[in-house]
Amino acid sequence: MRQVAARFLKLVSAETKLPVIVCDERATIVEAADRSRIGTVHAGAQRILAAELDEYAVTAEEARSNPLVKEGVSVLIAVDGHRAGTFGITGPLALARPVARISALVLGTWMKEARQQSMVRETADRVISIAGDVSTRVERAGRETTGILDEMTRAAQAASEKMTLTDVVVRTVHEIAQKSRILSINGSVEAARAGDSGRAFAVVAHEMLELAESARSAAAQIQATLSEAKASMGALRAALDLTSGLAREQRSAMDEMKETVRAMEASLSDLARTPRT
Repeated sequence: MRQVAARFLKLVSAETKLPVIVCDERATIVEAADRSRIGTVHAGAQRILAAELDEYAVTAEEARSNPLVKEGVSVLIAVDGHRAGTFGITGPLALARPVARISALVLGTWMKEARQQSMVRETADRVISIAGDVSTRVERAGRETTGILDEMTRAAQAASEKMTLTDVVVRTVHEIAQKSRILSINGSVEAARAGDSGRAFAVVAHEMLELAESARSAAAQIQATLSEAKASMGALRAALDLTSGLAREQRSAMDEMKETVRAMEASLSDLARTPRT
C-alpha cells in the first residue's frame, strides 16, 4: 500500500498544493506531506475504519474553535468492499471534499490493481518454482532413463550377436548330423555286404545313426528356440526405440514449458514496471 500511496500523494499534492495523508487499514498514517506524521494514528481514520462513518470532515468553524485541528476531510478507501484505509486532504471543504472522494476512488482502484498484480506474481513464482522442480526431476529421470535404455540396447545388441553365433553353431551341428547319418547308412550297407565279419561294424553304424538323429533333433529344437528368442528380441528393441522416442518427446515438452514459464515471468516483470498515468 505504501508504494501506491506514495506515488498518488505526489500526484495530488503537485496538482492541488494542499497537504494530504493516506492511512492504512489500522488508521496509521503511511504517507503524508508532513513526514513527521508518518507512523501516527489518525483519529478520524479510526472512526471511518471502525465503520462508524465513511467520511470525516472538519469544518472551518470547527477549525477556528479548535486550534488542534484543521479544515479538511478524510474519506474511506474501499477495495472490493473491504475498508482498506483512508485518504485525507487539508483545505477548504468545497475543494477538499470532491478531491478527496475522487482520490479515494482512484487510490482504491490502484490498490486493487496492485493486489491483483501481487497475487499474479505470487502465483507465477509458485508456478515457476514448481516448474523448475518438475523440470529438474524430469531432467534427472530423463538422464537415468536414457542411461537405462542405452544399457538395455547394448545388452539386446550383445544378445542378438550371441544368438547369431549360436545359430551358426546350430547349423554346423545340423550339417554334421546330416553327414553322420549318411555315413551311418553307408556303413550299414557295407556291413551287410560283409556278412558275419561286418556285424560289429553294423552295430557301430546303427549307434552312429541314432546319435546323428538325436543331434539333428536337438539342433531343430534349438533352432526353434532361437527363432522365438529372435522374435522376442525384435519386439524388445522396438519397445526400446519407442520408449526412447517418448523420452525425447517428454524432454522436448518440458523445454517448451520452461520457455513458456520464462516468457510469463518476463511479461509479469514488464507489467510490474509499467508506470501509471
